[in-house]
Amino acid sequence: MTIDYEIINVLAEDYFEGNMPEELSAYLIDRYSEEPLEGDWSPQFFFPIIQSDIKSYIRGELDVTLRTDIEKLQDRYIELNNITCSFVAENHKLESKNRYMHDFIGYMNLNDKFSEFVEQAHVEIDEIGFEYYTL
Repeated sequence: MTIDYEIINVLAEDYFEGNMPEELSAYLIDRYSEEPLEGDWSPQFFFPIIQSDIKSYIRGELDVTLRTDIEKLQDRYIELNNITCSFVAENHKLESKNRYMHDFIGYMNLNDKFSEFVEQAHVEIDEIGFEYYTL
């Protein structure tokens, strides 16, 4: 979910009797008009964040300085870096788990059964909709 002028107009009615300050409007567009790459802002989280910013503005606690193009690129870079780091961490966990599973299969002398399972298994879907392999 992203902010647009329609949402800003509704918020202006709620908080400013229809006349949202231009600097706050520009700030909200600057901060919330693009979806984060790692996931979307669902309404249950999006609106409380916006409302918190508006309340901070009313109290005089919100810095409404707009980001420069370089700052926007830096923010996007940080976001992409965090996504990449999470992929690396998850990949490391999966590699470790796979090593344990491989060694466990060998330890239990189940290599032949595992090979047979890999060759003959097919995907089925459970009652919730999750896929799993079975013979």
